[in-house]
Amino acid sequence: TELRSYMRCGLKINATERRSVLHHALRMPRTYDYTHHPYGMQIMDDVHAVRTRIEEFTNKIRSGSWKGYTGKTLKHTVCIGIGGSQLGPEFVHEALRADQQASLAAEGR
Repeated sequence: TELRSYMRCGLKINATERRSVLHHALRMPRTYDYTHHPYGMQIMDDVHAVRTRIEEFTNKIRSGSWKGYTGKTLKHTVCIGIGGSQLGPEFVHEALRADQQASLAAEGR
């Protein structure tokens, strides 16, 4: 659609905040050529730097090396979302709940 093309080009289609929306940049591989946006390569570098930090953090939680306040391994999470921000975690939860292997891997955590 036209708006999707504008979004990918980095045009300011978020009228409320008067800025670009870059949701798609979060899904692009590190090798994605985003040079058609004036700040495209910096955006991709920033996105992937954060994705790397998230991966490192989640690996620590999964391995049990990251402890909670009490010094115990984390077993439970609380997700607080408003509007659409809740949908992503909810979809992941539903997908993992339906996958027996994922359920077994998460058991006791």
